[in-house]
Order: sequence, then structure tokens, then C-alpha cells
Amino acid sequence: MARANRRALPLPFGILLLALAACSAVVLAGVASASPPKPFKARIAPASAAAGSTGTYTYTITNLTNQGLGSANVAIPSGWTVTGIVGVTASGGKLWNATLDAGVIKLRNDGPASTQRLAQNQSVTVTFTAAAPCSAPANDDWTPVVKQSNNFNGSGNDFVLDAAQSDIDVTLTAGSGDIASVAFDPIPDADPVEEGVQVEAGVPFAVTVRATDVCGNAASFAGTGTLSGLGNGPDGTPPSYGGALTFVNGVATASVTATQATPSAQLTMTSGSQSATSGSFEVEPGPPAAAAFVQQPTNTEFGQPITPSPSVAVEDQFGNPVEDGTSVAVTLDPNSFGGLLDGTTTQPTGGGTATFPALDIDEVGIGYTLTATAGGASATSDPFDIVTVAFDCSNHSNEPCEGTTGADTSPAQTTNATVFAPAGGEPGTLEITLVDVTPGACPDGTGSAVVVVPPSGHGPDNPIRVILEYDKSITKGIGVHEFEFCVQKSIGGPFVDPVPDCRVAPGTFPCIDRRRRDAAGDLVVDFLVTDDPIFAKK
Repeated sequence: MARANRRALPLPFGILLLALAACSAVVLAGVASASPPKPFKARIAPASAAAGSTGTYTYTITNLTNQGLGSANVAIPSGWTVTGIVGVTASGGKLWNATLDAGVIKLRNDGPASTQRLAQNQSVTVTFTAAAPCSAPANDDWTPVVKQSNNFNGSGNDFVLDAAQSDIDVTLTAGSGDIASVAFDPIPDADPVEEGVQVEAGVPFAVTVRATDVCGNAASFAGTGTLSGLGNGPDGTPPSYGGALTFVNGVATASVTATQATPSAQLTMTSGSQSATSGSFEVEPGPPAAAAFVQQPTNTEFGQPITPSPSVAVEDQFGNPVEDGTSVAVTLDPNSFGGLLDGTTTQPTGGGTATFPALDIDEVGIGYTLTATAGGASATSDPFDIVTVAFDCSNHSNEPCEGTTGADTSPAQTTNATVFAPAGGEPGTLEITLVDVTPGACPDGTGSAVVVVPPSGHGPDNPIRVILEYDKSITKGIGVHEFEFCVQKSIGGPFVDPVPDCRVAPGTFPCIDRRRRDAAGDLVVDFLVTDDPIFAKK
């Protein structure tokens, strides 16, 4: 019995062993059903790029398992732009292709899969061109998805990236030192109310030029450049650009002086193949530097405005017409007649010219001059006369052109002065002006005067005959031979006293050609003159 019991003891133990064996079989079966991992590695090169730059990159996928690798998709990070596929190569001469589709580089083998898939340690490399973003995207990984199938389909056959052996991001660095663009700092407008800075011809102003990369960031460019674009002043003076631009850390400055006034100027910077143009800005003319009468005052009858109205042009130092509204004043220069200038004597410029309408002088006289002043510029007019009566003989051909000085006002004044165009004169060109008689004209303080202003071109071979007639009431009881005559060439000039007889001194001018009395008994004296003497009698 006891032996029998000993034989029976192993039975439960055997049952336990069978149960354990059955459990082990289940566990082993579960392990055998799970798919083993299929690792791969991926690398992109170069691993860094300048922000905003365009370059060529390679992306390589390598199979690290004994399972065949048949296709892959590489996601292009946000901000990057792949501009083209250059080519694809695979280990062992296997045939693969690459395409771009909606932000993905698609890699496929050309099949059949049994011969074109990548075996363990074999690689496929795609070469492409891409433009880097100007700032790093939130995710800069070029993330791959790799499958065993050759047409990127199916499930459960994905490969797993071995991150320790992979490098799939591109680090962005600062922009390159090459100039991608050049920009001017804003150049102040010429309106001081708006900008607070006056840009005017002849006044230097600062210009700043900045080199940037394609992202607009400052580039570390250290080259040189030149400025151009401004025109010469009207007098031919060229602008000054302050010499060559020298860039330091991508910035260059210059002091520019314009000479041409213009409402729309621009500067151009050139450095090698790079160029840039500034925004438009205004260059105003400089202060008045020169003035000139463009319409001279002309001989004018007393009591009438000087016509045409005198006008004065004013320019800056480069010949630019001064700014509109520049004040110009005219004054009458000191004179021996006591004449004063009436009218509006200060006028603004328009287009660089100021015009003075309705000016007049309150005394008859000859040789008046006006002086115009604008800032530091001034100009003096040609001489002109204010006359009692103006005679125009241009319509008379070698015929008398007569006029009188007016009615008698005192016994000392002439009643009549007559001027004849001389024989041989130039028809249609002779203009003679008679000016009011002036008492006390001779050196001794006696006499009365009348002025003759002949035209040019009447020299010794073509003198002008002047016939002076005196009322007999003035000379009553006095013989003609007792009157003496003096002639003054111009105000303040030497007198000819007495005037010689033309027959005694032929070819001498002025001279008295004849003395006589007319039928009415009035005294008549004929003079021959060649210029503008004042005639007086004693």
C-alpha cells in the first residue's frame, strides 16, 4: 500500500507540468505574432542655410533592416519652397523617381518591387533646389514617412525612423553678406512745415544707403558704391555726391549738394550689379544771388505809368529762378531833378520774376535809373527819361516831325521847339523825344533848356537838325546876335559854351547852322547835333 501511494504522488505534479507547458506555448505564440520594427535613417544636407537664401539640398533615406524599403514621402516644412527636383540616385543602380505634390517630395521605386526595393543598408538620395524662409518655422523638420510597399500604400508596413542616426532639420543662419537689395533712408521733403528740414540747392543734405539680404535684414556688406541722378544747375554747375560710398556693416552715408532746383528729384546708388533709386524728393532754389531787369523801364510821358511795366528776374547762385513769393523791391536812384518814385515798389516773384505795374516818377528828367533788390542780389536798370511830350518820327521819311513843349507859363520859357529829321536820315527808324524846358540850364545859372534824345546811328556824317523857336515877346527889342547858346552833352557833363558856328568850324558838333527871325519875328536857331545835348539860351 505504501509503495502504491508513492507511485501515485507524481500524478498531480505531472498535471501541473502540463499546465505550465500549455501556458508557455500560449505566450510564445503571442510573441511570434507581433511585427518586428523596421528602422531607417534620414539626413538632409547641408544642415544649415542663410535665411532667405536659395540653394541645392540632398535628402538621403537608408534602410537599416532586412525588410525591403519601397517608397517614402518627405514633408516640406512650412515657409520653405522647393523649386525643383534635380535628380534621384539609389544604391546598386536601382531605379527610383521623385515628384513634388502639395508640399511633399514623393519617392517611389520604379518596380518591380522584388528587384527595385532598397535592401538593408541601401539608400536613395533626392537632390532638389529650395528657398529658405526668412525666419525659422515652428516645425523645421523635413519629416519622412517610409513604407515597405513600392507605391506608398497598405497599412502595417511603415518603417520607423532611427532618430539617433538621423538629422532631418536645416538650421537658419543670418542673411549673407551679399547685397540682395539696397534702400535709402527717407530723404526729407523740401517742405519745412511737413518735414522740418530744408533741402535746397547749394545746401548739403545727408543720405543714408542700407544694404539688405532678401529678407530685408541688414547685410554685412562692406563694398563701395556711387551716387548719381541729380541734374546740373542751369549755369552748368554739377551736383556734389560727396565722393564714393563706403559700406560698413551694410550702411553707407554721404553728404550730397544739389544744384538744380526741381520738384521731383531722385538719387540712384550703384554697386557692381546692384542698384537702387531713392524716393522722390524736392530741391528748392537757393536764396537770391543775382538779379537783372528783363523788361527795362522806357522813356515815359510825365503823369503816365512806366510802360511796359518793368520786370526783374531773380536767380540763386546756380541760375535757378528763386522760389515763388520772394520779395523784390525797386527804388529810384538819386537824381538831380528831385524825382520821387510812386506806385507799389515791392512785388513777389512768380516763376522767378517780379513785375512792377503802375510805377511813375513825379518830376520830368532824363537819365533816371531804378535799382531792384532781392535779398543780397541787386540790379540797376538802363537810364530812361520822364518827358513832357514824346514825338515819334518813325512814320516820316525825310519830312519834318514837329511838336511843341506846351503853352507859355513864364516869359523865360520857350514857346516852341521843333525837330526835323535830317536829309539822308534812315526812314522809319528816327525817334526823337523832346523833354520839358528847364530854367537855369547854363553854367552861369541863366537860360532855359530843351532836351533832344536822338536814336543811335546818327554820327558826324548824318547829324540831326534841331530847330528852336523863341517867341518874339520874350526877345522883344533884343537882336538875334545878342543871344548866346550853350550845350551840355549829358547831366553833369561838360558844357559847350558858346556853341561854335557850323560855318566857322565845319564838322564840329554841336554847332549853330543858322540864326534868323521868321516872318512873325520869332527867333529861330538851327542846331546840328549827333547825340543828346541839352540846349539853352542866354
